[in-house]
Amino acid sequence: MKRAGFHSLLAPVGVLFSAVLLASSLLPLVLRWRVPPSHEQESAVSLLSRYSFVEDDYPAYYPLDAPEVLLTPEDTVHYQVSSPEADGEWAALFPPGGGFMRLGPEGRPFVLTLYHQLHCLDRIRQAIGEKHTTQHVHHCFNYLRQLVLCEADSTLERPLHWQAADSENAYPSGERTCTDWEHVYEIAAANHEATAGRFRERSDSDLYF
Repeated sequence: MKRAGFHSLLAPVGVLFSAVLLASSLLPLVLRWRVPPSHEQESAVSLLSRYSFVEDDYPAYYPLDAPEVLLTPEDTVHYQVSSPEADGEWAALFPPGGGFMRLGPEGRPFVLTLYHQLHCLDRIRQAIGEKHTTQHVHHCFNYLRQLVLCEADSTLERPLHWQAADSENAYPSGERTCTDWEHVYEIAAANHEATAGRFRERSDSDLYF
């Protein structure tokens, strides 16, 4: 099978890259309403205790009672493809442990889809800067394509006239209601802190997306 060249593979990355990463880049614009942590912790422990986490006996979703937040999509100078701050800003999106969680009596590793998605955006960003693609980058590109199709977001956006294409970008008007990604960050970070000592013999460095 003839492999697509780098430019043909990554040509549409800019559109997908800009559209998806903005959902995770405007943290200061978010309004938050949080539920009491004790309520969520009790609920999650109760639900997770029903599973053995052996083979296929685990839940499809982590039981997360996350609050909703509002986001107004717009341009930002942060999270660029290549800048002195880019690597640090992208790395800061990930909690300790990189989004991996240890669940069940034996600490079976899982990763939250949110962080797999962000990881793939970051890998595509790096590939653009390096002007080099790999099979892993192709996996990430295809993975994000499928998840965007699965979401099938029907929000109406106003198109731009072609003459404004160099100075403006199209965004949906108004605010979007989102899951509080900072709350998810806190849950993943807390799991990493609580389980790191219990499963010390198992290195997370051996895990990958």
